[in-house]
Formats: sequence, structure tokens, C-alpha cells
Amino acid sequence: MDKKYSALKQKQKEKIGQWMYDETLVFYNENHKMPMGHRSDDIVDKVYTRITDEQIWIPYNEIYKQYNKRKTKIINKINKRLSDQQE
Repeated sequence: MDKKYSALKQKQKEKIGQWMYDETLVFYNENHKMPMGHRSDDIVDKVYTRITDEQIWIPYNEIYKQYNKRKTKIINKINKRLSDQQE
């Protein structure tokens, strides 16, 4: 059965969204640049590992699509946070 991201509970979606943000921030802190291209795969892999550890069943491609949808928002949020810290 192929489960869609929209079928997850709200709390699960919130957790996954936070993990996407956290892993993107960790990537930025380690590499001093945002994940682009195939580097996004690294983020999705780490998030998916957390998802399976929590025993949330969702296909990998659903998380991949969701991350690509949210990536710009996440990057903008991180950039805003970083610029606020520098002021």
C-alpha cells in the first residue's frame, strides 16, 4: 500500500518538518552552504532514518517530494535566523 504524506497525523507531519529543518541547519553549519542538487539527498536520507526509527511508515519518495517542496522555505527560515543572529 502506498501511503501519502497527507495521510500522516498532524503530529507526525510536524516532527518530520522539524527534522527537515534540523538536518538542513546541521548541513549548513558543517558545510557553510545550503544543500542543493544531489546534496538534498543526504538530508532526505537522514530524515528518513529518523522516520524509520520512529516507526512511521511512509515511502521514501513521499519524503523526498515533500522536502523538495519545503526546501526553499526552510532555507529562507535559516537565512533569516542567521541574519538575526548577526545583528
